[in-house]
Amino acid sequence: MLAKGEITENNLLGLMAGKHETKAAAAKTPDEALSNQVVLKTSALRVWPNGEPVDFDLCKGEIIGITGLEGHGQDSFVRILAGVAQAEESCPVMQSARSTGHVEIRSLNVAKENGIEFVSGDRNRRATAPRRSIRRRPPTPTGGCR
Repeated sequence: MLAKGEITENNLLGLMAGKHETKAAAAKTPDEALSNQVVLKTSALRVWPNGEPVDFDLCKGEIIGITGLEGHGQDSFVRILAGVAQAEESCPVMQSARSTGHVEIRSLNVAKENGIEFVSGDRNRRATAPRRSIRRRPPTPTGGCR
């Protein structure tokens, strides 16, 4: 397991390949977040019935990657964050796009209304429009609000 300051591309590749980075190279400190305003979080979220609870904070301006071996929960976790799937316990909470409060992400519609989009890694099995090019824009709705 890596400490926060040891999470580097070389260390991650080393863990996968069985080689490790030197202590001097790992001593670099990560960049500070631009803000400490939490825009997305989970608290005691369980992906599976007997899974470990996940506590997670994403601050404004941060970019993160969620990775792991297939079948270890990262795909399910991302689908829960995007409102595509439900957690076994708890749910993600995000900064509301329409107010100063927070909103629970319990559905795809709530996620979309607050600016979360989901692109499946498996367009053949899980896409809503599998034959449509990613470059093609959806038709603009006529009348009414978006």
